[in-house]
Amino acid sequence: MKLNGRVAVVTGGGTGIGRAISELFAKEGAIVVVNYSRSRDEAEKTAEEIRNAGGKAVAIAADVSKQSDATSLMDAAVRDFGRLDYLVNNAGWSTRIPHAQLEDLTDEVWEKTFNTNLRGAFYCVRAATPHLKKQPGAAIVNIASVAALMAWAARWRTPRRRAPW
Repeated sequence: MKLNGRVAVVTGGGTGIGRAISELFAKEGAIVVVNYSRSRDEAEKTAEEIRNAGGKAVAIAADVSKQSDATSLMDAAVRDFGRLDYLVNNAGWSTRIPHAQLEDLTDEVWEKTFNTNLRGAFYCVRAATPHLKKQPGAAIVNIASVAALMAWAARWRTPRRRAPW
């Protein structure tokens, strides 16, 4: 148990990669705060399964795209467990819009993506940093989609064709 007694906040921690990260932290002895925004049932189930396996975990709701929620999330981890050692920024949102249909990328879609994927990570880092500075070996892990690096990621299901311009 390498991480015995340490506390990890995993945003988007109840589903997919976040769930696997939450489970691994718990397996290594960490207390896990499984964050969710919309996936309450899945986050509660993840925390319950960690507890059933002998670990410590709690599911906490917070919309990381809002600074106040990100701050409340970090404060809750410290209030409930006395410390914060790790932040894993895993929460994210996306929708596939083929390049040829760029008009479908509405301001609403753009804002939701930007607010969750960029601002959310920043808000969590800003809220967690004062707590993390108190713990030797504390760390932040930021996870991003391949879509941030590869132009083809947005059109992987559409046939390859030349750009319309």
